[in-house]
Amino acid sequence: MAEPNRDERKAFMRVLSSLAWADGDVEDEELQELHLVANELSVALSERDLEPHDLDQLARKITHPELRAKLLVELGRLAAADGDVSAEELTQIKHLAGLFGLAPPALDGVDWGAV
Repeated sequence: MAEPNRDERKAFMRVLSSLAWADGDVEDEELQELHLVANELSVALSERDLEPHDLDQLARKITHPELRAKLLVELGRLAAADGDVSAEELTQIKHLAGLFGLAPPALDGVDWGAV
């Protein structure tokens, strides 16, 4: 299978940054996580990438199956990075998992059936 293209990787990062904004503020731990993932995906982050975006629109740009699965894992890691997983973050992660037809990532203390 071909590697994810630049647009998919950029959309991936914008979905992550939008989740970081879900609770109204991006914490240092979340910003560090965003930079780590950006380096891993070879995507340069601009200020525009670190703004909240329309998650559904961006998620639909990500068609690569492995990138979709990785996104859910990274969303879980990002949500937990600041030590406080908000209800908004959980709702968004569960919604995207449903959009992709995948199970939400395993997170300590989270019962996805109750989200």
